[in-house]
Amino acid sequence: MITLEMAIAKIKKLPAEQRNEVIKFVEFLEFKLDNIEQSQEQTELEEKEVSFTENEL
Repeated sequence: MITLEMAIAKIKKLPAEQRNEVIKFVEFLEFKLDNIEQSQEQTELEEKEVSFTENEL
């Protein structure tokens, strides 16, 4: 059984209130991942700007 299937099977056994907690936690992880990706994109843009500026000197 793959990880996703294992997680789904366990979640199905939980009471509704705990399933809602799982959803909140997954949404938190998505939020955290989105912030990390945005931060990495911003860093890449800043590095390109520095590189471009250095080439002009």
